[in-house]
Amino acid sequence: MAKKGLVLLPIPAAGHLKAMVETALKLLHHHSDVFSVTVLLMNSIPGVSLPPNHHTYIHSITSSGFDIHFEELPLIDPPHSDEKDGSPASISLYIQKLLPHINASLSNILSSTPSTTLIVDFFASTVVDEAKKLGVSTYVFFTSGAAMLALVLYGPVLFDKKKSMEVFELPGMDEPIPYLSLPTSFTMTNSASFSWFLYHGRRFLETKGMIINTFTALESQVIKALEDGLYVHGSPTPPIYPIVSQVKEIAHGVERSGHRFLWSLRMTGLPVPSNALLDEVLPEEFLERTRDRGLHFNAYRMVKSHGLAVELRVDRKDGGFVSGEEVEKGVRVLMGDSEEVKKVKERCGQMKVESRRAVEEGGSSFVSLQRLAGSF
Repeated sequence: MAKKGLVLLPIPAAGHLKAMVETALKLLHHHSDVFSVTVLLMNSIPGVSLPPNHHTYIHSITSSGFDIHFEELPLIDPPHSDEKDGSPASISLYIQKLLPHINASLSNILSSTPSTTLIVDFFASTVVDEAKKLGVSTYVFFTSGAAMLALVLYGPVLFDKKKSMEVFELPGMDEPIPYLSLPTSFTMTNSASFSWFLYHGRRFLETKGMIINTFTALESQVIKALEDGLYVHGSPTPPIYPIVSQVKEIAHGVERSGHRFLWSLRMTGLPVPSNALLDEVLPEEFLERTRDRGLHFNAYRMVKSHGLAVELRVDRKDGGFVSGEEVEKGVRVLMGDSEEVKKVKERCGQMKVESRRAVEEGGSSFVSLQRLAGSF
């Protein structure tokens, strides 16, 4: 029996390309006799860096023994735009200009594998129309979690209400969400990137399914709200968040706590800030004073509803900042032996176990993957 084709269209960023490819490998591990996989590679999006050891990784996958191969899309000149390289708008415009080449590759694949399904990156929803013309079912691979997907689908509400409020409620979330905590693209509602988020959110609803980078135990309420279709309503527009002063307050707090710490700092359009930029936003000689106690790492946002964090007081009268004193207090509490800390550590341990169970045979993510394979 002829195999069914899966075509992946990721952007060439580590968190996108590798996540999609590894998911495909899991499918092939259980259904190698059913599917063949083609990954369409975009290698030149301005502002998007290829993953470290990119070519070595690609070679390791093609040598894995599974029916998976990579096809490089043609290099094109970036579209003429005033948008910053690497911004959601810039990436979306680039993929839109690449559509004729994507269409040609899909047509060629269909000539030999008529039964083919397309899985596109979050930023590639412009491909939906081309896929429809070719009779190809499209799925979206959403590399963030369910809460972020909910926000994208809820975006039209942020645009329609245009109210200035400190917090808003998102179905499936236990606590109101401060506008100041929203991604920058959602606070700048007149920007092209915000418009593109609204566009992508609308196009997601035209696909056959959405694959989310999460597991049920972590975001069960939000996932249920997604399944129940609760994110097609609205919410007000959030204000701009002044990041620089807040970073200094956090830095002062963790330094004064006296404890060893992991830290992460990300700036718009830059996966890793330069030393010059760090010097601008961090306290003077902070890196030198804390070099034996501080370790830079990739961030993961802890969810309050899971009890994975201690609460910090936000003083909205002072520009919406968490003060350095409040950060210091929070770190000392978290590193202590109080009942609150014991509960946090216990919940962290439970979520670690749940995440492992999710991918084991019979786990929630394992079952979802099998259902996904069945829908193809």
